[in-house]
Amino acid sequence: MQTINNYIDENKERFLDELFGLLRIPSISSVKSHKPDMYRAAEYWKDLLLSSGADKAEIYETDGNP
Repeated sequence: MQTINNYIDENKERFLDELFGLLRIPSISSVKSHKPDMYRAAEYWKDLLLSSGADKAEIYETDGNP
C-alpha cells in the first residue's frame, strides 16, 4: 500500500492538472451548443489515455449525446 501512496504523492500535481484541464472544457451533454466541447473532451481523454501508455483509444460518435 505504501508504494501506491508514494506514487499518488509523487504524481499528485500531474493528476490535478489533468483533472482541471478536463474540467475547463464546458462539455455539458444536455446543452446542444456544447457538442463541439463534448468532442473536445473526448479528444482530451483519448490523448490522455494514449500518453499514459494505452495501446489504443478511439472515439465513437453517436447520433445522440452521452
